[in-house]
Amino acid sequence: ESPPRARSAASTASQECVVAAREIAGRRTLRDMVSASLAVRRAARLDHANVEAWTLIGQIAILRVNRGQIARFVGEVRARRAVSQALALDPRAAGAMGLAGWIE
Repeated sequence: ESPPRARSAASTASQECVVAAREIAGRRTLRDMVSASLAVRRAARLDHANVEAWTLIGQIAILRVNRGQIARFVGEVRARRAVSQALALDPRAAGAMGLAGWIE
């Protein structure tokens, strides 16, 4: 278990990565979507309990499928895993529940 101060710094850095990933993903080019995907995965590594990061990993995977940047199977597997993690952390996470419904 990390000390509270270290955990808080990791959570803050994680949230900053999520915000950056959302901004980058908004541009939707292949390069930007890859960068957004890397940023949000970093967010999840920094704070494994960041439900928003896990949900965004799933959202970006589906966006990349819809834009023809990755194969449907690959995107759906990534999205399912990410949504599963988000819902394991918070079963009432609205974004993750919505994405789970869309995937199925």
